[in-house]
Amino acid sequence: MMKSTWMRAGVCSLVVLAMVAVLGGCAKKEKAAETTTTENTETAATAPAMAGTYNASMANGTASLMLNADMTASFSLKPMADQPAQVENGTWAKGAMDNQVAVTFSKSVADSTMSMTLNFEATGDTLALTNGETVGMAGLKMMKQQ
Repeated sequence: MMKSTWMRAGVCSLVVLAMVAVLGGCAKKEKAAETTTTENTETAATAPAMAGTYNASMANGTASLMLNADMTASFSLKPMADQPAQVENGTWAKGAMDNQVAVTFSKSVADSTMSMTLNFEATGDTLALTNGETVGMAGLKMMKQQ
């Protein structure tokens, strides 16, 4: 009888140790899942709210700006005449302030690279070009499309 009690205690101890090991493994998996979820949430949270498509009508045509969540950008100018649209592809980033965005395009011209940056200030769903005089588009305001 005494031998049986010790045997049961030993088996119970092994069962308890096995359960602790299993639960410890589950806790590690759960913690890893929390870490992954947190990382994914942080990535989603840093995806800029300014991403989207913006359009504007100008006296000499229309303009369209696409700010993609992967930080790429595309700017298109379409003259009123039956001319093809001029499209520039580049990148964008938030400016020094939360409501600022800088869109940069690089273009190869005559064996050199020319870079142009459009600086915008956001107010609600409107992007206003702040360096319009410098780039030849003074007063450009673009509205976000829903």
